[in-house]
Amino acid sequence: MGANKRYGLTVGALLVLLAGCSDTSWNPREWEQTEKGAAIGGVGGAALGAAASENRATGALVGGAAGAAAGGLIGRELEQRDEEVEELRRDRARMRDDWDENDGVYRDRDSEYYGREHDDRY
Repeated sequence: MGANKRYGLTVGALLVLLAGCSDTSWNPREWEQTEKGAAIGGVGGAALGAAASENRATGALVGGAAGAAAGGLIGRELEQRDEEVEELRRDRARMRDDWDENDGVYRDRDSEYYGREHDDRY
C-alpha cells in the first residue's frame, strides 16, 4: 500500500473518531479543563512526535496519545483545584452571612437551635 493511501486512511479514521465525539446540541457547552488539556496535549504531542520521529505517522500517533493523556491529567488537576477554591468561597460567604454584628459572634444557621433563645454557656 502506498504512503499516500495510508496517510489518507489514517486521516479518514481520525476524522471518523472526531465526528463520534461531536456534540449535536444547539447550545454548545463550555469545555471542561480535562477536555481542553487533552485536546491541547494531543495536538502538541502529535506535532512533537511527528517532528522528532523518523516515521512521522507513528511518531504523531504515539506523541498525540501521550500528550492527550498528560494534558487530560493536568486538566483534571486544574478542575479539582477550581472546585476546592469554589467550595472555600462558598464557606467564606456562609461565614459572612452567619456573623452577627450585634453580638459579635457567629450564628450557625444550619443548627436546630437557630432562631431559638438558648444559653449554651452551661
